[in-house]
Amino acid sequence: MSAIFLLRIKIAMRTSTYQKLKKNNPEILREINKKIYKRFKESGKSREIWRAKYKRLRASDRWKKVLEAKRIRYKQKRRELKNLIVQYKGGKCQICGYNKCLDALDFHHTDRAKKENAISLLLSKLKRLDVIKREADSCVLICANCHREIHRKL
Repeated sequence: MSAIFLLRIKIAMRTSTYQKLKKNNPEILREINKKIYKRFKESGKSREIWRAKYKRLRASDRWKKVLEAKRIRYKQKRRELKNLIVQYKGGKCQICGYNKCLDALDFHHTDRAKKENAISLLLSKLKRLDVIKREADSCVLICANCHREIHRKL
């Protein structure tokens, strides 16, 4: 067995299986660690190189792809929630009637005393639809231009 193969075995074991082995058969883990270290020592590589190689193998491209897929699903879910709330509030700016781009539509709280949370915060936390609708009931759906004009009091 090559040292890289043994490293991959050790990395694969960093799961519940690893924990069970650690608890029930610690001698097997010690044996694997000794073999890995012996292979690297024979090849003239120091313990620091062994650790660096081990860390690089753990942060594989597979995990990066998994994280990227999670990020994409999160963005899609957030967009779906915003689309549902926008349709619930009429689907267009209540001042000028703009409805071309979902990203250009904002929620403006008419009474700051009734404001519990920002809708964008509720969307980013992926809260339940009824919670977001309850907050949206105290808001007006307007486009970004009209929203800026309201805040500048034009």
